[in-house]
Amino acid sequence: MMVPNLMILGGTLLIAVGGILATKGWNDRSIVARRNGIIRSVAAELVINSSVLVDPKFTDANDLNLTKYTVFPRMQTAAMTGAIASGLFTGKEDRAFLTHVTSLSEVLDNFNRRLAITEDAMIRNPGEILMWRKDLRDGQTRKGLGLRLAGFAELLIKHYGITADDTFFVKLDYHSPSQSDGAAQAE
Repeated sequence: MMVPNLMILGGTLLIAVGGILATKGWNDRSIVARRNGIIRSVAAELVINSSVLVDPKFTDANDLNLTKYTVFPRMQTAAMTGAIASGLFTGKEDRAFLTHVTSLSEVLDNFNRRLAITEDAMIRNPGEILMWRKDLRDGQTRKGLGLRLAGFAELLIKHYGITADDTFFVKLDYHSPSQSDGAAQAE
């Protein structure tokens, strides 16, 4: 009677330990997947922000175009804010990532605020608009931001498995309502 009881006890312990190990494994796997998803989201946001910096509204060289009021595209910070709030990047190995994300998020928010101020100031007259837009195009703020984005991209490539040819987006084909209605009627 003693041996069967020991077998039951041993089996129960094995099952309990196995369950604990399996749960720990699933939790660790989930954390890795969440971290990778957040890193890819931050990298995708970096691609968006890099393309904003070269938008024609910032780079236009035609003085006549620069005298016209414009609303500038804004930098995106939602993924970076999510990375900070997630608490998944607090270990020693992620200090550079968290420092870059926190600093860059603040810089991008400040850049967006400056764009709003610039837009408000531009409603005065074409000469002032030209001055503001040339300063934005040729000044150090946009160039410095470009360097920070490039430095962050290097960190993501070097330490987080992001490659320069990663594709984060798919082409969205927008159809006018008449096109999609015609396609639906043809079916």
